[in-house]
Amino acid sequence: ISESHKILNSKNKKDIILVSATLYPVAKSIAKHLGVRSFYGSTLMKENDLYTGQIETDLLGNKHKLFEHRKIVFIATDNLSDSKLCKLSNEVVIISKSKHLKLWAKKKIKIDKLIKV
Repeated sequence: ISESHKILNSKNKKDIILVSATLYPVAKSIAKHLGVRSFYGSTLMKENDLYTGQIETDLLGNKHKLFEHRKIVFIATDNLSDSKLCKLSNEVVIISKSKHLKLWAKKKIKIDKLIKV
């Protein structure tokens, strides 16, 4: 994690967009903790100002849809479902356990840096 934080700290925080499949309030809290202003997270459905417990917008495996018409300069991810998002980026950093490296290789992504955890 310290290596990924080094990478994060080397970037201009104004240019960073945190995109997480976690729920929006969690993504918001993480973004605030990291000093990142822009973020996306999965959202829950509401009825009469109450959450139903159902997902309205699920970003798991769908993050690339947010960036289909935008330029991505850099991505760092530990999520195999981000492979389509990785293919849209100029630079890709993968954070992975050794046991998942073969799965990443099957995705046929140009990986610029691999951080093993």
